[in-house]
Amino acid sequence: MEYEFKNVVCQNCKGKFTIEPEDFNFYEKIKVPPPTWCPTCRLIRRIACTNSWSLFYRNCDKCDKRTLSMYPPSQKITVFCQPCWWGDSWDGTEYAMDYDPNKPFLAQWKELSEKTPYTALETGYLTLKNCEYCNSIGYSKNCMLAIWADYCENVYFSSIMNEGKDIADSLLIFSSELCYESIWLHKSYRVFYSQECTACTAVWFSRNCYGCMNCVGCVNLRGSSYKIFNEQYSKEGYLKKLKELKFDTRSGIDKLKKESEIFWKKFPYRFYCGDSFNLNVTGEYIHKSKNSKEMYICGGAENCKWCQFITFKPVKDCMDYSGWGNNAELVYESFTAGLNISNSKFSGFCWSDVINT
Repeated sequence: MEYEFKNVVCQNCKGKFTIEPEDFNFYEKIKVPPPTWCPTCRLIRRIACTNSWSLFYRNCDKCDKRTLSMYPPSQKITVFCQPCWWGDSWDGTEYAMDYDPNKPFLAQWKELSEKTPYTALETGYLTLKNCEYCNSIGYSKNCMLAIWADYCENVYFSSIMNEGKDIADSLLIFSSELCYESIWLHKSYRVFYSQECTACTAVWFSRNCYGCMNCVGCVNLRGSSYKIFNEQYSKEGYLKKLKELKFDTRSGIDKLKKESEIFWKKFPYRFYCGDSFNLNVTGEYIHKSKNSKEMYICGGAENCKWCQFITFKPVKDCMDYSGWGNNAELVYESFTAGLNISNSKFSGFCWSDVINT
């Protein structure tokens, strides 16, 4: 069946939005009706259902021990600490209810959700070692306040990353090691105070550099070495200049940081943050994706739309999906779901190997 563009008024904010022909094809494929809320309102509704970054202390409702939780103590729900949640002392059947076809489905779902325990933190607890003060994390060890991270080691005060090692105070870091105070790095090593760098080594205070080594304060370079503020040096001259910059002092770091920020603004910024591996995509902070629109902080996506925080590939044929991927397909209007998930709709906190939910 061929569809046409349809202009719709959002039932929530009353703003106008457009449903495109390929959107209708997707809705027909997963057998759901077209949305009545605009993409922005749908995103707000999903994000309102999850909390990764704001953490609180409260007592476990099973063992009564003090535990870190993404739910504040003022929220009157049943919350189990991680050892209790993942333990064998309960299995969920004690909260089972018979479905009553004469009552509204959502009312029965609300009743079930209110009496069923919530996990204090959203983590792959059994895959973690020494990561008690982290959330939205799995397959990691020795991390502290690492939020939304997978396959990490020795990561501190950082967020939205995977396959990172020995990293602190950073954001959007992937397959990198020994990095600090940086944003949006891929496959990099020893990168500090930098942004939008890929396959770089020993780089400081730089922006939008690819395949660079031993650079300081550089912008928009490709395959360069021994440069300071885009000026070429010999290896000996570069090492001599490094000593003059006083990287080993706070005053030297602060001075370079200010000078770099001024220098960066002299050069053009790309219209979006993404890499050359993308094909036919729109959005921001996109990595190795194709045929996907309005994607934000996404990697390894194909034929997707209106997705955010897709931090682990692959993700295919998904729409209105907020976190996290890892072999996900046909996911719609869901959040914090992944790891071999397929055909999941209107769901949250679902992993792993979840099918037809």
